[in-house]
Amino acid sequence: MQLIPNITLDGQLNEDFWANAEYVVVGKDNALSTGGYYMQWGDTLNSYTDRSDAIIKFMHKGTDLYIGVESNDASVCKWSPGWEADGLFIFMTNYGSIPAAGERMEIKAMYFSGNQGDGIEFQLSGTVPTGAAEGASFEPTGTVTHTETNGPDAGYSIETVIHTADFGYLVGDTVMISICIWDMDYASVDAYQEGVSDYAPNWWGTQWADPNFEKYFMYRGVVLSDQVAIDNEQPLTVTDFQLYPNVPNPFNPSTTIAFRIPGDSNVRLDIYNVLGQHVQTLVNTQLNQGYHSYVWNGTTKENCPAPSGIYFYKITYGNTSKVAKMVLSK
Repeated sequence: MQLIPNITLDGQLNEDFWANAEYVVVGKDNALSTGGYYMQWGDTLNSYTDRSDAIIKFMHKGTDLYIGVESNDASVCKWSPGWEADGLFIFMTNYGSIPAAGERMEIKAMYFSGNQGDGIEFQLSGTVPTGAAEGASFEPTGTVTHTETNGPDAGYSIETVIHTADFGYLVGDTVMISICIWDMDYASVDAYQEGVSDYAPNWWGTQWADPNFEKYFMYRGVVLSDQVAIDNEQPLTVTDFQLYPNVPNPFNPSTTIAFRIPGDSNVRLDIYNVLGQHVQTLVNTQLNQGYHSYVWNGTTKENCPAPSGIYFYKITYGNTSKVAKMVLSK
C-alpha cells in the first residue's frame, strides 16, 4: 500500500490517493467477499431486493491504517427491531494473537441512531485501547438516512483510521482484521415490514471472528508495507539493503522470508525465539546481488517442530543487520 499524507477524516474519500488505493468489494456474490447471508426475520418468503456493494479501500501512513468505504446502498438505515445498522464493523487483533470470543476487539462505524438524517456513530468495544481508532461518514446529496419517504438513497462513504501501534504492530507487519458490511434495507421505523425489510450482512474475513464457532480464516491480512511504489517505466536498480515482511504472517507451518542485497556478499539469516535464543540458521553463505527468498518450515536446528509463539528473523549483510518479527500459530 502507498504511504499517504495527513488527511482529515470527513468520510468523503476525495483525496487523490484513494483513487489508486488497494481494495476489495464486499457484497452478495462478489468474488472478493469471503461470506455473507440474507435473513428476513419472520418471513422466509421475502427476497433480498436491494442488494448493495461496498468497496473497501486500504491505505496507510506508518502504522496508521486507513480504511475507506464507498457503498451504493439505496436504503441507509438502522434495523428498527434491533441494534444492527448499515455501515462498517471491524474486528481487530493484537499483533501475534487472536482474541477469545469474550475479548473480541470491535470497531464500529455504523448508522445506529435511528434518527432521520444522522450520520454514523463511531464506537469502540471496551477491549480496544482508548483513542486507538477514529472515523467519520459522508452522506451525499440524495441520501437522507433512517427514512424511506425521500425515495432511494444515493449511498454513503466512511473513512476510518486505526492506530495499529496501539495493538503492537510495526511497519512491515501484517495487520489481521475482519471486516463486515451490514446492509439493512427498508428497515427504518417508517418503513419496516416483515415481508419487505431486508437484513443482509456480508464480510471479508468472517462475520463473528469467534474461535468457538469459526475455526479457520477468521481474519484477513493487510500489510503495512515499508516499500514505496516503483515507476514501471524506469529500470529497477538495486541500491538498498532490504528485508521484506515474511509471507504469510502469522503462519503455520511455513513462511517465506525475502530480502534484496545491493552487492555480492556473505549473508546470514537466523531465527530467534522471543527469549533471544537461537532457533535456526536458514542462510550463511556468499550470495549475488539482487533478490533472494528462503522458506522457514517452523522447525528448530535440531529438526524438531518449533512451538507456537513470536519469533524474530535477523539478516546480516556485511556489517549491517535488520530484524523483523513473525508469529508461528498452530
